[in-house]
Amino acid sequence: MAAWRHIPARPQLGLFDNPVRVFSLDELAATVRKLERERPGRTVEELSGAVFTELAITRTRRAADLVAEAIRARAGNARAETRTRQEYYSDLRVTVSREESAVARQAMAEERAAAEKWQETAAESRWMWSEYQRKWPPTERPAVDRSKDPAGSWSVDRNRLLDVADNSRG
Repeated sequence: MAAWRHIPARPQLGLFDNPVRVFSLDELAATVRKLERERPGRTVEELSGAVFTELAITRTRRAADLVAEAIRARAGNARAETRTRQEYYSDLRVTVSREESAVARQAMAEERAAAEKWQETAAESRWMWSEYQRKWPPTERPAVDRSKDPAGSWSVDRNRLLDVADNSRG
């Protein structure tokens, strides 16, 4: 019977030059919290250097980004971002699209409500006009005779006239 060898979940860590990919962001954030408990008040730069030293991580741009993310996530035990940049932006686009859809639905609802109010107001105005015409039919109101008024003038009633020169001054 063959004995099964234990295969570790991740590559064996060395004393130096460990690749950052072997650590999860949660592990990096936990290390940040541990280092802060040991010596509170470190600056971000000091904390970053201490994480690299503690875990013997190779200093690369990607490693620096992940350690910085872990340091940002330490406040309030917030979980570090575990999605890739593409996954994050894809999720962000979906969320923004939903929010814009919600805003568009809200705007449509407001426009629909305004149109209904307009229809109600228009119906009321038509009713008021019909009541006005019912009470004072056009046949009872004599038409104003403007045949003697000069062309281009404007008159309010029989005794008030705005001549052409004054009417054109605007």
